[in-house]
Order: sequence, then C-alpha cells, then structure tokens
Amino acid sequence: MLKSLLTMYWKWRVGRFRNQLERQLRNSSEVVEIQVGALTLTSFNPGKKRTGLVNDREVIFNFSTWDGEAFFPFWGDKLQLCLSAGSSRPSQHQLDVVQALLTYPEFIRPDVETAIFDFYRTRVYHEGANDLRGNPLPKPTEHQWIRKIIHGPAVLIDSRCEEGNSVCFKLHFGCDWDEEHGMGVNIEDWRITEIEI
Repeated sequence: MLKSLLTMYWKWRVGRFRNQLERQLRNSSEVVEIQVGALTLTSFNPGKKRTGLVNDREVIFNFSTWDGEAFFPFWGDKLQLCLSAGSSRPSQHQLDVVQALLTYPEFIRPDVETAIFDFYRTRVYHEGANDLRGNPLPKPTEHQWIRKIIHGPAVLIDSRCEEGNSVCFKLHFGCDWDEEHGMGVNIEDWRITEIEI
C-alpha cells in the first residue's frame, strides 16, 4: 500500500513538473531549443537577466536552465535531464557531456544502486530510525531492494561542469527517507565520487 502511494506521489511530482513547463511555454516570450543527438533541450527566456540580493546588495545573474527527456543507455531507461548554464546558453563542454551521456554504452545502474544501498545501510538506516512522517525506515536486505525506496533518477548537469575534460553529472533521486530533498549521486568520468542527501 505504502509503495503504491509513494509511486503515485512520484508520478504526481513528475506530472506537476511537466505541467509547470507547459505553463512556462505558454507564458514565455522566448523559447529556445537545442538538439543534442536524440535529446531536445528546451529553455524559456534563456537570455533574461535575473536579479537577487547577495549580502544586501542587488546582483544581476545571467543564467539559464535547459530541460529535456531521452533514453539513456547507461541507465537503461528514459530520464529527465536538467542542465544549468552560467550564461544564456550551455557551454560546449556541457553539450559534449550530454552527448557522452546519450551514447555511453556501459550499464552503470547496478553499481549506482549498490552504492546507494551501502550508503543507506551505513549512513541512513539504524535501529529505530524514522522517515520524515515518523514511519520506521525499512531494514536493508539486498541491493536490488533499494529500488523500493528510491524514485527516479533525473540527470542534473550544473554550471560547475561548464569547462574541463571530465564527464560530470548528478543523478538526483526521490527517496522515502527524505521526500523533501531527495538524494544525489555525483559521478565524474563514470565513477561515483559522492552521495549526498
């Protein structure tokens, strides 16, 4: 019962995200698309400057976000991708990373799930631990079991990956023990470098 409720919740969140994108599309004055292999990245008003306060001073930010969905062989499934660029357009290196993600032939999902399982077993779970709703966390049994309590992932490429030679990205998962924030698996050159919650 709980699993089906969580699955419904995750589908609702993804649907809500898509509805927000569609609303932005209708209300946006400029929509830009970039084709990278089989993936179409879309951004709304990518050249628009945004302002914010930093240490009580108004600062102008020039950044853009790009979203798309495609099949990624390294995961064996269709995933949402979000790219954050420090300017109005992704850097060439970021586009090269997207291309590498779309064409990487090795299946890394079991390694990622094993790493998440080990992280959960050693850093999250302990006897008497509860999730945010006060429900007891399930006891870990085997690494395939982790699929029952994580959802997703989405692929994130941020502005830290604008330059360089490495393939760096994050797999962001929804997770039952922290539904508000989820968890991230940082990957660089196809090696897991950090798991963060």
